[in-house]
Amino acid sequence: MLLRYLLPPAFLLMATLTAAAQNWRPFRPNTDVHAFTLSRNGAATDTILTLRLDSAGVRGTDSLYFFNRIVRLVKNSNADARWRKSRNNQFGARLRYEVAAKIYWLEWAAEDGQAARNVPLPVFLKEGATFTGSTGPTVTAVSRTLRTLAGQPDSVVTLRVGTETYEVSKSYGLITGPLPGGAGLALARPPAVAGRSYYNPLLLLDLQPGDELGYYDEQRSFGGSLICEATNLLQRVISRQQTPDSLIYVVRYQSRTRTSGAPGCMPAGTTFQPPSTARLAASLRTGQWQLRFGAVGPSPDAQLLAYEWTAQPDPNAAMRMGLPVVARRQGASACSVAAPLGTQRLYRAYYGDPETYLSYPFLDNAGVRELLGYGVGVVRIESGSEVELTYYRRTSSTGVTTTCGTREPFDLLLSAPGQAAVAGVRLYPNPAAATATLELPAPTTAAARLTLLNITGQAVQTQLLPASTTRAKLALAGLPAGLYLVRLEQPGSPPLVLRLQHN
Repeated sequence: MLLRYLLPPAFLLMATLTAAAQNWRPFRPNTDVHAFTLSRNGAATDTILTLRLDSAGVRGTDSLYFFNRIVRLVKNSNADARWRKSRNNQFGARLRYEVAAKIYWLEWAAEDGQAARNVPLPVFLKEGATFTGSTGPTVTAVSRTLRTLAGQPDSVVTLRVGTETYEVSKSYGLITGPLPGGAGLALARPPAVAGRSYYNPLLLLDLQPGDELGYYDEQRSFGGSLICEATNLLQRVISRQQTPDSLIYVVRYQSRTRTSGAPGCMPAGTTFQPPSTARLAASLRTGQWQLRFGAVGPSPDAQLLAYEWTAQPDPNAAMRMGLPVVARRQGASACSVAAPLGTQRLYRAYYGDPETYLSYPFLDNAGVRELLGYGVGVVRIESGSEVELTYYRRTSSTGVTTTCGTREPFDLLLSAPGQAAVAGVRLYPNPAAATATLELPAPTTAAARLTLLNITGQAVQTQLLPASTTRAKLALAGLPAGLYLVRLEQPGSPPLVLRLQHN
């Protein structure tokens, strides 16, 4: 019988464990995420694998706990990387607790030519004692020691299981274990629910009202030699709300697309999408996000664990897979933002083994991958073109503002018309024919730069204003009619941006 942990009977099942077994269980059966650093040939890597027990059942008097489902790489080459649904997670298919003997078992299902096997973990075995079950290798309790884990003293038992070594902590469960091929896993952080682990929304998207994120996207012609479209999207935080269970942002966003008119592309031109408002919300327990299409934010699958998969409603994509946590994974090169988290779409193979999955839907057709960085959320979306974070301005909880990239490509977006931008600032007449005047409510405190930009973001006129300036004129004669942007930059202050219509 199988029970999901979201259902009340599962909690009754967990109550069958003794108090002592609750303390020494190798994995927590309450959807906590267990995180392990991957090592190869004894050397730690920067890759972290995450997993959890996400369902439960019974077998006679024994309790069963099932690991989350994953896919496994079965063929790896640049031309043909293939994935297959796995019957096992990193430590098997399920964890069984033999109540009568007070022994845990890691049970592996037969897969890819490997026979089914059982690994006993007698965590209550006395130091120096051995255990031999009806199945599985002989186990010896090599030592029972006191260590410091996560800054706290904790008891650890070291078990020699055949030729392999496992270490289990009283508080945190399994802390080291072997993988095939000489690899191994070691505890990376204490177990916690997804929303308090690496997938914590408060860490993933940490913005304040007024913070901005700017994205750039290119659409190229067939073969990639010519840029057909270039899009800039600016997203600004309007409000942030945090409750005990959720994190909610309201954002305002707008995009501008320029078409090049190159051979095989749309005619040259510039199109502005009207400003829109969206809501981004996340659960602080599960780490799952919800957002409106059009805005940029973590997808609803951002909390997928390492190689965990979920079916997709998109008929072209069979599933979405979570990527391992990799601290140094490159995300947005323009701002040098690392992307520890990510997801990738997988497509059912259209040639060869139909039970395998590819990272691209067809030949010469790129797949979809989303990369996420702490603090700013989405840093890159790869889907044939690449949506990349090229600018941000964000404020920390202590009031320190950090800026990356330049705002100039986004100046025409989400800017207020005329004097509505800042109280007391006037830009008149607007529309203007030959001359426009910028009037400030207070003198500039230092030398300032006044720039007039056209609709493509190019500077067509620049003035250096001395300190104590309160009024400046903009000469428009001879300029093509259309929409312009007036930008005033003063040291120590954010740029003042106003729209100006020239007739």
